[in-house]
Amino acid sequence: MHAQLNIRQIPAGRMDETLQIYRDSTLPAVRSHQGFKRALILADRNASKIIAIALFETEADLTARTRTTFIDPIAGAPTSERYEVSAYDMPEPESGQAAYARVNYREIPLDRMDEAIRTYRDKTLPEVRTQNGSQGALVLADRSNGKIIAIALWDTEANMNASTPPGYVDAISGGPPVRETYEVTAEA
Repeated sequence: MHAQLNIRQIPAGRMDETLQIYRDSTLPAVRSHQGFKRALILADRNASKIIAIALFETEADLTARTRTTFIDPIAGAPTSERYEVSAYDMPEPESGQAAYARVNYREIPLDRMDEAIRTYRDKTLPEVRTQNGSQGALVLADRSNGKIIAIALWDTEANMNASTPPGYVDAISGGPPVRETYEVTAEA
């Protein structure tokens, strides 16, 4: 599977309007593309930041899709990044299921990417899944630059904050991740 991340800074006072456009226009359009698997809209209202994540079955499906521009008049073109989905443990979306997301960014030495991905897949994700309120997780990797993004979904903010990231990859990456938290405002 492959992922497209669109990252946007939203102008002050326009967050709710932007999220409504994502729900009403962007997600239905993206859902219609060949090979579409899943989408998440993550919002940090305090930082006025949105991360839109779309997952596609193949790299060809991701490349062939047409970029939606519904949000561009509000926030301009997004910063776009593409990743391989290296680990995926997420149930089918249900209304109101995942409410919060913890996003961990890591830089991994290129010669240790496979080791880091195996560690996430074989140790980290299974442990996260056992924590109270876990609603799934995915790991995105860019093997060309050593960037890994691990996203864990939670049912409540309290469960997310009470959970403890296992830290198995700390020694591989040379330290702890950069961590951000988001509200999951839409899933498809």
